Amino acid sequence: MNNSHKFRIFARTIRWLPAIRRARQGTGFTSADVIETSARRFGDRVFVEFEGRTTSYAEFNREANRVAHWALERGLGKGDVVALMMENRPEYLSIWAGLAKAGVTTALINTHLSGHPLEHVIESAACRALVLGDECLPAYRELAAAHLEALPLFVSRRDRSVAQADPADGGLSSLDAELRRFPTVNPPASVRDGLRSEDPLFYIYTSGTTGLPKAARFSHSRFVSGGMYHLLSGFGARDALYCALPLYHTVGGVICVNAVLLTGARLVLRRSFSASHFWQDIVESGATTFQYIGEMCR
Repeated sequence: MNNSHKFRIFARTIRWLPAIRRARQGTGFTSADVIETSARRFGDRVFVEFEGRTTSYAEFNREANRVAHWALERGLGKGDVVALMMENRPEYLSIWAGLAKAGVTTALINTHLSGHPLEHVIESAACRALVLGDECLPAYRELAAAHLEALPLFVSRRDRSVAQADPADGGLSSLDAELRRFPTVNPPASVRDGLRSEDPLFYIYTSGTTGLPKAARFSHSRFVSGGMYHLLSGFGARDALYCALPLYHTVGGVICVNAVLLTGARLVLRRSFSASHFWQDIVESGATTFQYIGEMCR
């Protein structure tokens, strides 16, 4: 490593030292503060691009605020858990972000689970509600667990419709419709009084290859520092990060999202990974970097 390279790493470390310090445990700085700060700093810049539509940082924050006010009206707050099972799309991000603004922990459910493993992760989270993408309804309907029937269930549709009770969903509550009536302003920071950086933002589950999936507590502190590898490598506001990895896992949902939020860069989000479309996607989207995992290159 030559001196020039060492100096660049040192300069980047100094630049991001405040963010690194904020990520330490024992403070009241949470992921909600990251989201609101990014909305103020980057406003109309594109935060996420997905299937031909874009969402700015300000729009993302406003949609998250609707979720936060919805959660608060339902009496949800610090110590409560809501399960989220949905394929990659911008709504996934605004739902957990809004829950975080209310102090709620989100259990990120693997969309490939079904049967007993799915029943297990929902039950073990001791959640107060379940939010489903309509694409995940078939797996949920296969469950014959009577004790889950009392769990409030809210459906978010891929076509972003706001029908109060779509017959195709069996008359289940429409989250999209409910959110429309809530304000887009930031909820008071006081609703998170007592929430600390070491408190859980997510429950992220193991794959279940050696038994039933197990929940790992993922703190606000770990999210705030999650994108540091990108930042120290020189990732910045003019970059676009391609993410075809699932948002229910750390690599896609934390490392990619955090790096983009902290820099004002653009997240090029895809529903899932496709080997045949990967390079075409990179070229057409103008992505400058992507998050690597071994299976992707194989």
